Amino acid sequence: MHLRAGTTDLAIFDQIFAMQDCAVPFALRASLIIDGGAHIGCAAVYYARRYRNARIVAIEAERGNYEMLKQNVASLPNIVPIHGALWSEGGKLAIADPGAQTWAFQVTESAEGDIPAFTIDDILAMSGQTEIGLLKLDIEGTEARVFAADCSAWLSRTHVINIELHDRLVPNCTGAFLAAIAPHGFSRRRRTQHNVVVARR
Repeated sequence: MHLRAGTTDLAIFDQIFAMQDCAVPFALRASLIIDGGAHIGCAAVYYARRYRNARIVAIEAERGNYEMLKQNVASLPNIVPIHGALWSEGGKLAIADPGAQTWAFQVTESAEGDIPAFTIDDILAMSGQTEIGLLKLDIEGTEARVFAADCSAWLSRTHVINIELHDRLVPNCTGAFLAAIAPHGFSRRRRTQHNVVVARR
């Protein structure tokens, strides 16, 4: 892995590989993993090493992070890096806080933005798969918007979600998430310092 000096890259590396924040605590057979908020690719590489037959779509909004992501996954053909951000609908986005730490960028709608917005339905369709084995989300509060939208179609085809919830940044992230997954038979299976893992029964 390539890490940038003087940034939070090392902290993210430790969070993923040492603290195992993205680990799923049970056997998982995943043909498709979506990594929303992929940063420089630590989680994508972690999953590629753990689930060698999975196709991993790694989405990152901030251009500098995305360039590092591409570099870090270049030798792993089962990881597909995408410059963009998950959102409730298609459109254009921009970084809302360009002075933030590299792991903390938020996005906002902008007609002049250069970041493509994708729904999870978009990513699923682009992947050529019919189900999401694992959805990992660390999208700095955008989860409130994603889960407040109509997400029944893709939730009904998702088996495991590993999510960091950011109520401290955006109100009702947890509320929107829990309300959206309630009809789909998910139950909590693990909580780490940062993340919650839920799986369909």
